[in-house]
Amino acid sequence: MSNQQYKVKAIYLSQEKQIKTFEYDLLKPNDEFSKNDFLIELEKNIIKIQEDCNKILTEKINEKYPKTIPENDEDRRNQV
Repeated sequence: MSNQQYKVKAIYLSQEKQIKTFEYDLLKPNDEFSKNDFLIELEKNIIKIQEDCNKILTEKINEKYPKTIPENDEDRRNQV
């Protein structure tokens, strides 16, 4: 495998605006990885992208649909 730089860029868009742009280097330009090390590094970066996307999507869903507790549900109110 040649020593090349790989990037993954993910953009989350809504109808109104661009919410966040991610850019990750999968390999630093001067690093040399064996086949197995490359796959481990690639997997770590893909997992990081998934975690970031899930976090942003969860925040957006919670903004759009906030959790409310009915006034007559005292048990749940006391747990918060």
